[in-house]
Amino acid sequence: MLEEKTKLDIDIKTLQNDNMCYNMCCKISMHIENNYESEQNRKRETIKREESRGYAMKAMDTMGTRISELLEKKKMTQKQLSDKAGITEAAISLYIRGERTPRANILNKLAEALDTTTDYLLKGITPDAKEELGYAKKLIARNYTQMTKEEKIEIIKLLMGDDDET
Repeated sequence: MLEEKTKLDIDIKTLQNDNMCYNMCCKISMHIENNYESEQNRKRETIKREESRGYAMKAMDTMGTRISELLEKKKMTQKQLSDKAGITEAAISLYIRGERTPRANILNKLAEALDTTTDYLLKGITPDAKEELGYAKKLIARNYTQMTKEEKIEIIKLLMGDDDET
């Protein structure tokens, strides 16, 4: 009988301990949920405050959005961009979602593959056509001696608006 009572006491204590553990887990879970909701509310309030002050960044002001728009405009897929720029599709996806910022050498590859400037990708600054023309002239003047005859003819055709490539 004494043995049964001890076993019963142990079972009751085990149940009480299990119940205490369950209650503790419930309390911890509720605490985590409350903290998460509080954090989300703080973030919402911060965004509202920044928007009211004009500090919030518009969706159109992100590099990822500009990359996406250029892909759409050029009817290019992320896969095609990754092949052309020599970057993984996963990295491009991260840049578009704004979860990663490309290093300078990758940014240059992206800009070249998308026929744009790093300034546009980073800040949305569109280059002035006259500035681009001046830059193109400097590039040609600096490099014309190293260009093949075919490359020079290609540039002339581009300037003359001749779309036929020979």
